[in-house]
Amino acid sequence: MYARVVKIEARPDRIEECIRIFREVNGPSIARQPGFDHGHWWADRDTGEAVSVTFWDTAEHERASRADVPALITGMAHVLATHEVSQHSYERVHDQHPIGP
Repeated sequence: MYARVVKIEARPDRIEECIRIFREVNGPSIARQPGFDHGHWWADRDTGEAVSVTFWDTAEHERASRADVPALITGMAHVLATHEVSQHSYERVHDQHPIGP
């Protein structure tokens, strides 16, 4: 399994619209990509910082899905404080589950 972490900075006064775009546009678009497993999106409503973590079945699918990221960012440019986007990919190397009582 592979994960991609994308960080953006929205304008704090437009964070609700940014969240709406994640839910209605970007999330569904990403979910339609081959190899998509699941994703999580977080936002700090005070600062406008937003992070997505998406999970992919193979490195190839994760790499191929990156082609859509610039268009998704362009589609939300009006809510962003900066067009700088941090994007990193990681390979799963360990799973930890709760340890009993």
